[in-house]
Amino acid sequence: IRNTGRNNVSISANSGVAAAWALHRYLTGYCSAMVSWSGTQVALPPDRLPMLPSGQLTLESQDVYTVMPNVVTFSYSYVWWRFSDWERHIDWMALHGVNLAYALTGQERVMAGAMSHFGLTEADLVQYFPGPAFLAWGRMGNLKAWGGPLSKAWCDSQVDLQRRILDRMAALGITSRAARNVKVFGHVTHHYAMDPFNENLPSNGDPAYIRAVSAAILNGFLRADLQGVWVLQSWFLNNAADFWTINRAKAFFEPINMGETVNLAQQLDGFFGHNFVWTALHNFGGNNAMYGQLQNFGQHGPFGLRRQFPGNMLGTGIQPEGIGQNEVVYELVMEFNWRAEQPESLAEWIRDYARRRYGRPDRNLLDAWEGLLSTVYNTPHTGMLTPVLVLRPSLSLSENANYNVTLVESAWRLLIATNQSDNAMLNYDQVDLTRQMLQIRFHQYYTVLKQAAHTENATAVEASGATMLGLLDRMEKLLQTDERFLLQRLINSAKSFAASPSEIGLYEFNIRNQLTCWGPGPNTIQDYAARMYSGLLAGYYRPRWALFLHQLATAIRQ
Repeated sequence: IRNTGRNNVSISANSGVAAAWALHRYLTGYCSAMVSWSGTQVALPPDRLPMLPSGQLTLESQDVYTVMPNVVTFSYSYVWWRFSDWERHIDWMALHGVNLAYALTGQERVMAGAMSHFGLTEADLVQYFPGPAFLAWGRMGNLKAWGGPLSKAWCDSQVDLQRRILDRMAALGITSRAARNVKVFGHVTHHYAMDPFNENLPSNGDPAYIRAVSAAILNGFLRADLQGVWVLQSWFLNNAADFWTINRAKAFFEPINMGETVNLAQQLDGFFGHNFVWTALHNFGGNNAMYGQLQNFGQHGPFGLRRQFPGNMLGTGIQPEGIGQNEVVYELVMEFNWRAEQPESLAEWIRDYARRRYGRPDRNLLDAWEGLLSTVYNTPHTGMLTPVLVLRPSLSLSENANYNVTLVESAWRLLIATNQSDNAMLNYDQVDLTRQMLQIRFHQYYTVLKQAAHTENATAVEASGATMLGLLDRMEKLLQTDERFLLQRLINSAKSFAASPSEIGLYEFNIRNQLTCWGPGPNTIQDYAARMYSGLLAGYYRPRWALFLHQLATAIRQ
């Protein structure tokens, strides 16, 4: 990046992504700008571009790869997207340095073609492919048919969409990773995504069998592409750690030559020498509560791994199951591709984050974010942090939110004291943090409710229950003020893909089922993908709590 002339800045780079990444560094570092999922704040001076004080800046990535997203993001966040959504998101990825990204849209057309060679008919496929909101798990063999049937119109629209996605990614120099067919999609890269044991155990635990499965997968795609690289999520090792002993894991990786795989996450002593990428798995199911571990990245992030495994740790990235939440976490992690260490002062980093996010220096806003850094974004919890209010009611729920609520309230008061009605990202954050405060209050009264129930005090149960329902009503009204918190927005987007009246109802069912019961029958992961959205609060969470509270008070009185 260099000054060229009196009012020009030029960027030269060795790839499209590198150029976009450099542009982002210029915008954030010299123009106090931000491009995020919730909006864009780029207020350049009207008469003169900011110049680099030293005249030029040379940037070099710490990593070979910056990767994104998770395979299930295609069902939790991307499923109802049009190309305009994808275009903005691909630009966001390039600006943040992402050069290796999943591209799984439209994969069912490729799978159908392959399955037909094994004698499966169109009727067979109708009974196999799940509905749009569950395709990620159909692709990995976790379920079939649920939420279907998948129509030809849907598959056609997704193939057309994927071609445009791949064109845009290729134009910017982003390497796509997918199971692909050149006859269907045209673009072919050398990275292939395959996760054979995602939350599915091998049918045989013998290391020889596991070795044979891995070898068969590898040899299959190498016959088609001698330069092929297998991109593998290591979630299967985390999810079933008791099964995946060192011997079994080693057997899985043994057939793979060094350089033929890229493993997403850190496990098993650097994956026995195989290439791997450190990624942050921060979000589960698209939940939208505020939480994060910004203080923890310095100790458990990628910096020590780079030093420990300099030959085979190739990159960093993010793998949230759902996007569009807790943007501050991802903004920090996406800087790890150029940072050799954690920012020296996270307090100063987050104040700079607030300046870039809102574009106007304001002491209240800077102090508010510093307060959030020490509370909701300093939680030691590493798994899901699902609010009590979106869970199936009982008297044994917990929220695992270990932070000072008084400090969160102070940050909230500072944030809402700032009135900038034309500042879209500030308005979003004011709604989101107010929602968080209502979530905290609900949990406080839930604790009171449990104590009242334990002492069989029906009057106290009714009083705390009435307050809890009132908080849900207030949250519903609050979230109606911002379309990004509306269930109906998702439903309308899904319905726009429908090619028949029956598909309108089917696609709405896909959304509602995923966000609530998640799947068929009693063996569901109920509330896994719960979200605090207007429409879900009024139509699902509140009625469920009202029924529970009424029955609880009645049982105590009887």
